[in-house]
Amino acid sequence: MLDTLPNTLLAVAEIGGNHLLSLDPRVQERCRALEGHCVAIHLTDLDLKLYCHPGSWGIRLSQSEPAKPVEATIAGRLFALLNLAQQEDKISTSIQGRVRISGDAALAQQMQKIFTELEI
Repeated sequence: MLDTLPNTLLAVAEIGGNHLLSLDPRVQERCRALEGHCVAIHLTDLDLKLYCHPGSWGIRLSQSEPAKPVEATIAGRLFALLNLAQQEDKISTSIQGRVRISGDAALAQQMQKIFTELEI
């Protein structure tokens, strides 16, 4: 469906998302702690893969395969991933929503906490 997400739309999502992340100092510290890692988000229903690069800047997003290997992949339908981010019971929600995590599960969970524990 989406062969290529326009660069401007991806840039707007990154800028807006990083603005929200910057409102919570704990989240900024979590991003900084994950600097150098890469987590892929695969939206299976849209056949879209985004690469998340956390660091002191927040999170950079790209559609280009990174030079370094992806350490963790979170895959699922868009609404299942959104639902997972909002639920406290991650295990049953991920099973019900058919969300798959491959690679470094601890890294994927740390990345997920950046979004789920954001307090603005």
